[in-house]
Amino acid sequence: MTAKEIEHLANFISAERLDKLLKLTGDLGASIQIHQDTLALNSQLIKIVATIEIALRNTIYANIMHHFEAANWLQQPPVKLNLEDGDRKKIVMALDSAKRSEYAKKSQAEKAALKAEVFPKRQA
Repeated sequence: MTAKEIEHLANFISAERLDKLLKLTGDLGASIQIHQDTLALNSQLIKIVATIEIALRNTIYANIMHHFEAANWLQQPPVKLNLEDGDRKKIVMALDSAKRSEYAKKSQAEKAALKAEVFPKRQA
């Protein structure tokens, strides 16, 4: 990195973070390089962590489904599952959020077709 690039990047790093790195290295260029290397490492780690999180979530879901013999256990929890009211509300909120997200990804034509199906009398 050039001195100009180092100074430019230093403007985008919080003083608190940069001060900690400067105390470790004693050099602005080395501090910026450590910061950049840490960002690169974090971006690689997040891919691994996200994959593990998805695999773990899917495994837990499948095991609960098998244990309670209920394919739709999240939307219709078995009596034996003993969910608290707060948990039930979180499930409803998550499902609503997923529906909104799915709707947002639809094209305008798909949204219009869905609207016509749900509200047939409004179409004239």
